[in-house]
Amino acid sequence: ANAGFPVYLVEKSDHLGGHVADLNRVFPTLESATELMGPLIERVQTHPRITVFLNAQVTGVEGYVGNFTVTVKSIQVDKDTSRQGGEDLSTCVPVSLSTEVGSIIVATGYDVFDPHRKPELGYGQYPNVITSLEMERRLAAGDRDLTGFGKPVRSVAFIQCVGSRDAQVGNLYCSRVCCMYTAKQARLVRELLPETKVTVFFIDVRTFGKGAEEFYDEARAKRVLYRRGNVSEIYRRDGRVVLVAEDTLLGRPIEFEADLVVLAVGMEPRSDTAALSSLLKLPRSADGFFMECHPKLRPVDTVVDGVFLAGCCQGPKDIPDTVAQAKAAASSALIPLIRGTVPVESATAVVDAEECAGCGMCVEVCPYGAPALDPFWGVSRINAVLCKGCGACAVTCPSKAIRMQHFTAEQVLAQVDALISG
Repeated sequence: ANAGFPVYLVEKSDHLGGHVADLNRVFPTLESATELMGPLIERVQTHPRITVFLNAQVTGVEGYVGNFTVTVKSIQVDKDTSRQGGEDLSTCVPVSLSTEVGSIIVATGYDVFDPHRKPELGYGQYPNVITSLEMERRLAAGDRDLTGFGKPVRSVAFIQCVGSRDAQVGNLYCSRVCCMYTAKQARLVRELLPETKVTVFFIDVRTFGKGAEEFYDEARAKRVLYRRGNVSEIYRRDGRVVLVAEDTLLGRPIEFEADLVVLAVGMEPRSDTAALSSLLKLPRSADGFFMECHPKLRPVDTVVDGVFLAGCCQGPKDIPDTVAQAKAAASSALIPLIRGTVPVESATAVVDAEECAGCGMCVEVCPYGAPALDPFWGVSRINAVLCKGCGACAVTCPSKAIRMQHFTAEQVLAQVDALISG
């Protein structure tokens, strides 16, 4: 928007800020998340070139780079539950809108792992087993009664890697932020309740990032005890909870009593990622997040020209990495807008109209939506801007009416013969 282009920001919830708006403080500076996000949200909402659609979602995307048509529809919500400075949100979001855009940035974020999928940890069964986000709200309130029972909190236990690095739930990756936000919460508990014992059960501590290792050392200096162990079960005894674990350093099983247990839940792809992947024709990696073109050289680009990734929709990240990728995505999205032209790859498919039978099989198999049947002539036409030269249409065509400009069928067969003879 500052570069002079109109921007449409589509937000599914009734407010801006994403998950950061739910946080108390951020590491390693312990800055208030509200003070961090407030001015930024105000700048977005008052910017003359930014149109914000709250309680809205994208339901249709057609076209190609420089010529996308995006359909936005509102999500029906109760006006009384909407929040945007007391404003009636029904006047902010149209029922349906189609707009022409040149570039698209996908910044749909992530879902928090649901610890109900780990029933052995007692979440939902015992009121003094909570998630890290619930702990954020209690710390934000500044109430010394962290359990909500009106009883003194003598011991708080944090359990790392809940929903991350766990083959049982299918999430083999590290969520990257859990170690640091646990150190932050543990430190804040020690400052709020100096007499309370704080123990962190961990598999490995991964404190990457500027100032992160120093922050971890400061937490330990405030007598936060780190204990290397896998917690296998939590049960209740005499109003307290008992953690059954294996101390992997001592090599023996242990039982640990606590008044409050905090589960350090990780990140997961959003539940609507599959639908958005189908809508934008974006591939996903094995972990379910959107896949970039190249993890090193093109980390914000996708296989669809003009569509870019920012933030945790591409994989778990902390705030600095998310902001860095967002700036990269914005810069990349500006390139075709500023140039006004888009180079087209010459290695694309072409259709021989005289041979085409108009069966439409190429339209069905193309993952990029490049072929389309001409409504007048009834033959297939290839949009060179959308075509990636993969050859799926050429091998599917029963009439052999499609050829690749960079490799003829004879050349491909010659390569196959060379491989076989070799």
